[in-house]
Amino acid sequence: MTYLGIILLLILLAATFDTTTIGSEFEWKSIDYRFHMRDELTPNQSISLVLLDEASRDKFGDAPYQRRIFATVIKGLMKLKAAVIGIDFRFEEASDKLNDSLLVDAIRKSENVVIGCYFRNIDPAPGSAVCYETEEMPPVWSPLMAAGASVGHLGVFLNQYNRQISFMPGFISVKDSLIPCFPLQIVKTFRNIEDTNVEIREDEIKLLIADNRSLEIPTNFSSEILINFLGDEEVFTNCYSFIDVHAYCKTILAGTGHQELSKEFENKIVLIGSLIDEDIFVTPYSYDFPGVLIHATVIDNILSQRFLEHLPYSEFFILPLLAFILYLIFLQTAYFRKIAGAAIVLVL
Repeated sequence: MTYLGIILLLILLAATFDTTTIGSEFEWKSIDYRFHMRDELTPNQSISLVLLDEASRDKFGDAPYQRRIFATVIKGLMKLKAAVIGIDFRFEEASDKLNDSLLVDAIRKSENVVIGCYFRNIDPAPGSAVCYETEEMPPVWSPLMAAGASVGHLGVFLNQYNRQISFMPGFISVKDSLIPCFPLQIVKTFRNIEDTNVEIREDEIKLLIADNRSLEIPTNFSSEILINFLGDEEVFTNCYSFIDVHAYCKTILAGTGHQELSKEFENKIVLIGSLIDEDIFVTPYSYDFPGVLIHATVIDNILSQRFLEHLPYSEFFILPLLAFILYLIFLQTAYFRKIAGAAIVLVL
């Protein structure tokens, strides 16, 4: 094979590599490697987490948890001036009248609650900027939405090449409306971004904010956000046990509590989720990463504007191709062979 033929073969491989399974596997293995070579990142300090742990379950019992405990925490956090309260628990139907009325009342008075929902059946929507759709209505108990809660979907996708969670659909189309992912809806609420200031493009989601500025979220060809994991669970340090926050909120509402924790929640995004239920996933850093921390990660990615983006696979070949061409130029002509030989003699 001539040298020209080798160059053409490399160019052809560079142009077609991105259409192969091998190319995708190669890219995701390189991303996994870079995750572990990179230092862990510090999460955005606008995010605090209230997490239901073993001690909380010992007190409140197993799921489904009574809604009055969420009502107490929502009212307490509202009094502590939390900017947004995101609840990573599903409220899909009525429970009992007292618990339901307390939760509805708390949400009606807060005006800043985002509830997560999970669509069980979604389908590809080819030819649309929003690549997923469903015929389901948002599976959230309707009185909560009527009380003013906004909704974000909790869907995350497994990567077929590394069997890890890597993607989150930016939006899901539901009949005549769009349901943003849970982190995106939380950021919209946090930054007071109206639906009219959200632009969905072929390769990004753009959130328009004040002073002609924007938050730009790159997406892949399926309108999915690639998750830039910050590290393992330990990188999130602004974490508080649900049982402790519930007790603290009770004292705040009774007028007997001190304000020592107020700075941890004031003007912040507060996510309420679980460490102990089945909402556990595999990520580049962990085999049992809680779902609520995945949502916290994507919120960080959006607020801090640090994302993963697909690198065109052909770029993996640029350096080897250039090196091979230089090899031909400098060593495969009679003139440069003499120069190379003289240089070797001088060095030796």
